[in-house]
Amino acid sequence: AAALLERETIDAEEVRLLIEGKELPPVKSSLAAPSDGTGTGSGQQVLKPESRGSGSLPEGSPSPA
Repeated sequence: AAALLERETIDAEEVRLLIEGKELPPVKSSLAAPSDGTGTGSGQQVLKPESRGSGSLPEGSPSPA
């Protein structure tokens, strides 16, 4: 239960280690981008909205925040 609270999920290998009374390996960060050796990484791409030309909103539309 403590491992699940710390990690949120555990895989079959981690369950096996727990049953055998062994220590779990350190938590792997899911936020770190995998390194492929090229230095570019495969991080998330930021998408920008397309401009609509006139720049004004149609009547009745909410104002932007």
